[in-house]
Formats: sequence, structure tokens, C-alpha cells
Amino acid sequence: MDFLTILQVLDSTVRLATPLLLACLAGLFSERAGIFDIGLEGKMLAAAFFSGALAAVTNAVLDAVWDRGIRQVDMPFTPNRMWSMINDGTEIAAE
Repeated sequence: MDFLTILQVLDSTVRLATPLLLACLAGLFSERAGIFDIGLEGKMLAAAFFSGALAAVTNAVLDAVWDRGIRQVDMPFTPNRMWSMINDGTEIAAE
């Protein structure tokens, strides 16, 4: 394996292991405080689900305005901002 492949593997490893490491740290701190949190795995699953749902909504909004020339959409996706992007092709500032 060349050097670039090794770097890509290490990069993927760190990115994919971060949520598990954060959950482990949360369990460690809660147990040190005397609280046994048995719902850490459920919290990780819920966070993974909602991050996927948010990514799907964001992608759908960007797909809706892509033909209008808008290449970046900032949150929140309020109805007024969406209407302005679809009709005028411009994004108004968030309130």
C-alpha cells in the first residue's frame, strides 16, 4: 500500500470511530459520577437516524433550488426563505 492509501484508511477510521469514542467517554463520565446510563446505545442509534433524516431534508431542499442557480442553502429552512429561493432565485437572510 502506498502512503496516500494509508492516510485515507486512517482518515476513515478516525471519522467512523468518533461517535463510538464519544459515547464511550459519556459512559465513562456518567459512571464516574455514580450514574449508570444503560441507554447509550439507543442514544447513538437515535442520533444516527436523525442525522440521516436531516441530511435527506437538506439534500431535498438543495435539489429543489439547484436549477435556480443556488448552490448553498443555509438553515433554517423557513417557508419564506424557501419561497424566495424558488421564485426569485435569491436567498434571503435568516431572521
